[in-house]
Formats: sequence, C-alpha cells, structure tokens
Amino acid sequence: MAKVTREMVEKTGIDVDELVDLLVKNAAAELTTFYYYTILELISSDSKEKG
Repeated sequence: MAKVTREMVEKTGIDVDELVDLLVKNAAAELTTFYYYTILELISSDSKEKG
C-alpha cells in the first residue's frame, strides 16, 4: 500500500523525501510547543493552588 501511495505522490511531481522531512520537522515543532505550554499550565495551576 505504501509503495503505491508513494508512486502516486511522485507522479504529481512532489519530492516525497522532502515532503516527509518537512512533515517530521513540523510534527517535532508542534510537540515541542505542546510540551512547553503543558509545563506552563502545570506551573500556573500549581501556583494558583498555593496562593
């Protein structure tokens, strides 16, 4: 299935390796942002409980 899908994408003229690289970088950035804001939220909720 993956081979057929890759071939279909390549037929449209898209560089599949570059596409995968961009998607991985984007996913890493999203996870980093999610982690950062999750930590900030935990710190914020902890300080609200103390105060």
